[in-house]
Amino acid sequence: MKSWDYCSSLLRARENKIIDFNYLNRLTDAPFPDGFIKLLKDTPYENYFETNNIIDYENILEKVMNDLYIEINNIIPDSTIIDNFYFQYDINNIKLILKSKLFGTEVNWELLSDYGKFEPEDIFSIIEEKLYFKLPERITESINYAEEQFYKLRNPQVIDFIIDSGFYNYIIESFNKNKIYEKILSFLRKTIDLENIKNIIRAKRLGIEKVIFNFIILNDGNISSDYFSELYNLNFTNIIDEIIKLPIGEKLKNGIDNIINEKGFSEFEKELDELILDELRNFKYITVGPEVIYEFIILKKLEIKNLKILFIGKLNSLKTEVIKSRFREVKI
Repeated sequence: MKSWDYCSSLLRARENKIIDFNYLNRLTDAPFPDGFIKLLKDTPYENYFETNNIIDYENILEKVMNDLYIEINNIIPDSTIIDNFYFQYDINNIKLILKSKLFGTEVNWELLSDYGKFEPEDIFSIIEEKLYFKLPERITESINYAEEQFYKLRNPQVIDFIIDSGFYNYIIESFNKNKIYEKILSFLRKTIDLENIKNIIRAKRLGIEKVIFNFIILNDGNISSDYFSELYNLNFTNIIDEIIKLPIGEKLKNGIDNIINEKGFSEFEKELDELILDELRNFKYITVGPEVIYEFIILKKLEIKNLKILFIGKLNSLKTEVIKSRFREVKI
C-alpha cells in the first residue's frame, strides 16, 4: 500500500527507537566489543552487528540506510525523496570514475558504491563513452563543466566542487516540480546556507585561492552565493566577524572560537548539525506528508553519524569523555 498516511504513521512510530544520548552513553561505557554488541542487540541494529564484523561498520551502516530506502520506496506514493538520497551514491561514483578518466588511472572499484540508482559499471560506461544523455540534465552540465575547468586549472578539486554543486541544483530542481515538497525545499535552502558558511570558513583557513573557492559555493540558498564570493575577499578575521553578524552566527560562536584557537573543526561541525536539527523541528508537528519521511531519514543519518563516531572512538581506544563530547543530538 503506497500512501503518505501509512508511511508517515510507520516512521513516526519508529522515531521513539532512534538511539538517544542516554543510550549512546551506555554504549560508550559498555565493555568493547562484547558488552557493546549486547546493548546494540536491543536496538534496530540487532540483526546487523556481531562481534566479528565490527571492523566493517561503515559498509554495514551503509546497508542499514539502503534497507531503509528500499522499505520506504515500497510504500511511498512519490519516489522523489528516495531517488535524491540514492543519487548521492551515484554522484560519489561519478566523481571517482571521472577523476580516474581525466588522470588516466585505473578505477578503484572497491571505493564505488552499489547502492545508487545506477550500477557502478553503468556509470563507468556513461563516463567512458560520454553517454551523458542517460543522466539528469543538471548532472550532465556539471560533468562537462568539470572537465572543462579541470583542463583549464589542472586542479582535481574542482571536479568534486562542480559536481557537488550540480547535485544540489538537481535536488532543488526536482523538489521544485511539486508543491507538496515546499517545506522540504525551504529546509534545504537553509542547509545550503549552513554548508556555505562551513565552506567559506574552511576554505579561507586553508588558504584556498578565490578562483577555486568560487566553485565551492553552492547556489539556491537563502543567502546569495554572490555574498559569499564577495566576503571571501576579506581576511579571515573579518570574514568571521561578518559570519557572527548573521542571524545564526551567534549559535556558531563556540565552534568558530575553536577554529581560531587551532582546536579543529569538530565543535563547529557539531554546531552546524545542531542547527540542522533546529530547522528539522519545524516538521515535528506535521502528522502526514513527505516532511515526515524526510525528517526521519535525516534523523537516521544523524543517528548513524553518532554510531560512526562511537565505532571510530572505540576502535581507536579514545577516552570515553572524548567520544561522548562528539555525539550529536537526534531527538526533536
